[in-house]
Amino acid sequence: MKPIKLLAFTLIAATTFSVAACKKDDSENDSLKPYGTIDDVSETKVEGTLHNVTIKETETVFVKDKSTEYKVVVGESADAAKAGAFIASHVYKATGAQMSVVKESEVSWNERDKNIYVGCNNLFAEAGLSMPSEDLRESGYYIKSKGNSVFIATNFNAGYQTGALAFLRATIGYDMLSADCVVYEKNGAIMPEMEIIERPDFDFRHYSQPLTSDGLYGMGFSSGDGMISIDGRTSHTSFAWLPPSKYSHDYSEWYADNGQQLCYTAHGDSERFEQMVDTITKNITKRLDEYPDINTVSVSQQDTADYCTCWKCREALNKYGTMNGTIIPFLNRVSEKIQAYYKSKAEDTGEEERQITVISFAYQYTSDPPVKRNANGKWEPIDDTVVMNDNVGIYIAPLEAKYNQTFYDEANRGFYDNITRWGLITKHVYFWLYETNFCAYMYPYNTWDTMIEQYRFIAQYGQNYIFNEGQLGQYGTTGFTRFKDYIDSKAQFDVNVDYAKLKDRYFKLYFGEAEEPMRELFDSIQTHMGYIETVYGNEISGGIYDNIENVKYWDKRTIDGYMDLIDQAEKKIERLKTTDPERYTMLHDHITLESLFPRYVLCTLHEGMFTVSELYTLRSEFKADCLKYGAYYNNFHLDEYLSDKYTKWGV
Repeated sequence: MKPIKLLAFTLIAATTFSVAACKKDDSENDSLKPYGTIDDVSETKVEGTLHNVTIKETETVFVKDKSTEYKVVVGESADAAKAGAFIASHVYKATGAQMSVVKESEVSWNERDKNIYVGCNNLFAEAGLSMPSEDLRESGYYIKSKGNSVFIATNFNAGYQTGALAFLRATIGYDMLSADCVVYEKNGAIMPEMEIIERPDFDFRHYSQPLTSDGLYGMGFSSGDGMISIDGRTSHTSFAWLPPSKYSHDYSEWYADNGQQLCYTAHGDSERFEQMVDTITKNITKRLDEYPDINTVSVSQQDTADYCTCWKCREALNKYGTMNGTIIPFLNRVSEKIQAYYKSKAEDTGEEERQITVISFAYQYTSDPPVKRNANGKWEPIDDTVVMNDNVGIYIAPLEAKYNQTFYDEANRGFYDNITRWGLITKHVYFWLYETNFCAYMYPYNTWDTMIEQYRFIAQYGQNYIFNEGQLGQYGTTGFTRFKDYIDSKAQFDVNVDYAKLKDRYFKLYFGEAEEPMRELFDSIQTHMGYIETVYGNEISGGIYDNIENVKYWDKRTIDGYMDLIDQAEKKIERLKTTDPERYTMLHDHITLESLFPRYVLCTLHEGMFTVSELYTLRSEFKADCLKYGAYYNNFHLDEYLSDKYTKWGV
């Protein structure tokens, strides 16, 4: 979802998840966590996560002299096979040892054998093992040593990816900082004894910036989407489920009087309303039957700020103060029909009834829940019709939040309160956050040290779905945006990760020999961003549409200082040109990406400081690097491409 102008954003479809949080009464919501500033809560850890990791050193040889007796055995699942191949690939890259990958049907259980079993349910049972009692949800895993072998077992396919990464961390010290930067901090000489019972803190972890498929998988972002797609989309789907081109001629009542949205009351016509519910239910269940592993469906408003103003909708708006007064009863009815369909199917087949969660956006004109204060001053639903049933949830996308501050800071008090009030309406709350300035892709956005606290805030509600939207369409991100990718990959897995340690690790490994000047560059930019937000707080408040592209915020002396640090970083890696050309290229690319931001400022805000020839060279080189790395936008909000700049510049 692109904010304000709002383009639809297509997620990838493939896996399953369910999000569940307990409804809380108002007093529980009010006391969820002490309200204050980041200083009050930054050291608070989230309880109830599942990261039980026991690893013991042994004398069992894993790899010696680039050779191993181990092989990878995979079960029938395609996800297990992919995870097995991923393990073999990285063991080879780290140690030089090649492992064969064979199918479960080709081997038998023997505790003397040296195998890594991935998704081998039959052999798992033959080995006398059983799954732990802990709730692994969709993407959790169980890694257990038995004899000389190791089993990676899951309840759902999504766990094979996360389990493979955990195995590699334990054996070869695997870590992927970006798609082009993988480190192995162990030599793989010994196969440790392992018992790992673990699940990511968010079952579905969507990437924020575009990533290659290798980066997506290797950094631990979910390989598929937990929502069913329709016409290639999983959000703003209302017209995809009920296309106006197909239905509006005969069922005009299903659509808003301006034609921009559905009318969730069918203009007050009860017969048309039931026909609308029956039709969308039929379309949804048909799609769900094609994807039996995906159990969440979005029936969400079109990406405009319009809504129906028919008499029935106006009546509901006056009563509830929000259009959710019409949307929630509609979703409840659709959910009832969907569950009735799957209950009937279960009775016919004898299988367990499939549970489907139907969600919609809390976004723009649907942001507020239909609640009121009772006689005791406590918040409560306005009436029972706007309480979501057990299979209906809300997907909160707070456009107005200030993401440079935590959700406990005063600037975000409205969002904090809104979340607690939605907890009175539904037990399913999903989150769509933002981690970039959509008016300034080429500029830094000061959210690095608040992101983890935001995830901790959300994790307290027991949620397992998170999408923190970043720079759509932009592979060549600058302004240390790739550091955010790394934070996302780690903090969405474990919200209790330490930011300072994560930062130390990232700069040491991602920038290598250039760590010192690049860290100084980052610290300087972050400090300057804080200065801007303080001095110009009435203009730059940390929102996702701040007009930060202004010379008064970025004086040339400051930018020249950034460029000096870039030059120092390049000098630090100069010797690698001859000693390690491959490493030099990687680090040079990392440094060059971060140079795009200050170079863009020089090209745009300080053009008068250069001769015509100097400016032409500066802009030409900037263009060449942007094209090389995949930087295409500056103002994504207004669809302003960098190519428009190049045309204007004559380069």
